[in-house]
Amino acid sequence: MRMDALFARRVRIKGEPDLPIGFKVRIEDVETGEAITNIFKAVITLIPGELNMVEFTYYETDEETGQLLLKDGEPIAKEMKVHFPEIDLTALERVHKERNT
Repeated sequence: MRMDALFARRVRIKGEPDLPIGFKVRIEDVETGEAITNIFKAVITLIPGELNMVEFTYYETDEETGQLLLKDGEPIAKEMKVHFPEIDLTALERVHKERNT
């Protein structure tokens, strides 16, 4: 599944507590569970009492072929802002075990 300018579904951002690494984070459609594959950046802004927002940056793709659209040889990036989303966020500090070397 790919995000586009008309995307109107609910999105879930999730990661495993033991693997809080960017490439292990999965962004998916809430209804289908299908991964959204063209998002390359999601910025969550939380200002208690003022603003909650998620800004997604994604690569524009051709609907029929699924190929990235290019301009001057570079992928075309688009942004989508979701204001006041429903957020369920758990912030865990990653604990590193000391290694004997």
